[in-house]
Amino acid sequence: MKKLVSGMLVATMLASMTALPTSASSFNDYELTYTTLTEALTTNDGSIIPAGAVAISASIDGNTGFNANTIKLDTGSNCTVITDVDGNPVIETGSALNDAMIGMAVNNDTVCVTTALAQSCMSNGNLFTFFVIPDTLFDTEDVSIIDVQQETEQASSMQGLNQGMMNPGSNGLNSVMDPVTHVFYIKRGDVNNNNVVNSADATVIMQVYANASCKYDDDPSTILSKFPSCLVWYQADANGDEIVSHIKPNLPELSDAKTILMYAASVGVGVPYTGYGHQTVGKWYNTATDQQEDPNFI
Repeated sequence: MKKLVSGMLVATMLASMTALPTSASSFNDYELTYTTLTEALTTNDGSIIPAGAVAISASIDGNTGFNANTIKLDTGSNCTVITDVDGNPVIETGSALNDAMIGMAVNNDTVCVTTALAQSCMSNGNLFTFFVIPDTLFDTEDVSIIDVQQETEQASSMQGLNQGMMNPGSNGLNSVMDPVTHVFYIKRGDVNNNNVVNSADATVIMQVYANASCKYDDDPSTILSKFPSCLVWYQADANGDEIVSHIKPNLPELSDAKTILMYAASVGVGVPYTGYGHQTVGKWYNTATDQQEDPNFI
């Protein structure tokens, strides 16, 4: 059994390669390539990919820079995406993303991959690779990129912004306020406070802890000081474990940044998120009671 080098397949294992251009622009030009495996291989996370599977890689050229990215792909109906024990697509991070954190989800023939980085990604080349089992009707032209959402997010350096939460209209925040009671509602995991939980929120968490000796916080006052766009400390605690973390001690896959990315990928393919923290991430909270509650005026 051979080991897969991240973002690359051993040349002797390639049966074919073709490029599927997705943009005519010279900037942020995304492209898909495929390779058919002639031997089984083992990915870096231990997943076994059988011979005959097709590896589909997404790459970028003319990259203008991003630190949050969401890519949605259509694989067509003539193949089956290879998943891990949790039902998530097996994804290999490519060389262009380096130390990015990545989330993924699949729903029938739709795959969504979310990425977040503390520093801007300016590299060209392979972003990620996933794998499918083709049937006899499979054609590489079946595979396409449906949508790309590329963002550059910057963690706020404004201190004390959250102290203005009871003075609507003065703080520039986008949190939802009940027009009758004037109570604020937030979405858990919405770190940049724009009422959407996506890869940009994971990027903010990664930026906050990028140069910190400690990669997590469990003190509400400290959390609010580091995430001034949040109205309440648990807004940044996406997975509800009372710790805000980039890398969760001993369990990096359970960090708030990772939870957000996995949740956003599930949203991208239109299925409920059922992974770690599903009880809290993306849910509305009443900031007056700190209880989960959907605003009744939305």
